[in-house]
Amino acid sequence: MKRIIISLSLISLVLGGCKKDLLDTTPYDQLSSENMWSTDNLTVLGVNAIYSAMRLGQNTGSASGVELYQYDRYAVAGMQRDGTDAMLLGTITPGNALFSTNWRNFYEGVIRANDAIANIPKKSPSPDAKKARLIAESKLLRAYFYYRLNQVWKGVPIYLEPFAYTEATKPRSTEQQVWDQVIKDLTEAINETNLPNRYAKGNIDYGRVTKGTAYALRGKAYLYMNKWAEAAADFAQVMAVHPSVPAGTPTWFPPTVLTCSRIQMVANSTGIKLFPALRP
Repeated sequence: MKRIIISLSLISLVLGGCKKDLLDTTPYDQLSSENMWSTDNLTVLGVNAIYSAMRLGQNTGSASGVELYQYDRYAVAGMQRDGTDAMLLGTITPGNALFSTNWRNFYEGVIRANDAIANIPKKSPSPDAKKARLIAESKLLRAYFYYRLNQVWKGVPIYLEPFAYTEATKPRSTEQQVWDQVIKDLTEAINETNLPNRYAKGNIDYGRVTKGTAYALRGKAYLYMNKWAEAAADFAQVMAVHPSVPAGTPTWFPPTVLTCSRIQMVANSTGIKLFPALRP
């Protein structure tokens, strides 16, 4: 009996001494938020992840019902292919997947943008001018996600700092408060001198958001706020920094007709979608 007790004690001692190494909880296929912004390349990849959130829930072969242009339509025909059509026709129900999908995906974009805005200034070794541009891009993209949320819910909780899903307990802000935050983020992006007006075709950053994108989205937000003069002024700025987009240009077109006059693009395997879809 004594020998058994001694043996068990030795086993407990060995296991106790090795306890910290029993389970390696560090993932090998992803970076922690502490390391995400530690190099120039990782900083760019972190911001690129915000862009990728724009395509969450979308397929690459056809309309998915969550693209921005679908919310800009005046009406649809009798066919209902997705939740957006049902919403525009007034037949949507609370259980429609549009609501849960949009809520989840747009807030995922907000979370990614908040992470970049908070951590790039503190952790990234990128040059100051580049960091300023990437932060402006992140604010613009955060404004885009809140714009999309406000289109559907007319007021949502506003989070401007990194947060975990378990911490998502803020009350709902009013529609006006959300539009005010959208305008604030877009205005700060426009005022950032390191964010260019546009990128020429062939530029390595061609397709990233620009001041032209910010003016276009801010103008659309002003329309929702019934601020017609401010919207007209922003759209005039868009046309000042971009060659005119030919009237009648579809919002879905093949890459062969892509030019620098397009405000912002999200590419996929079958074509390019305008962001936002604008025509003179």
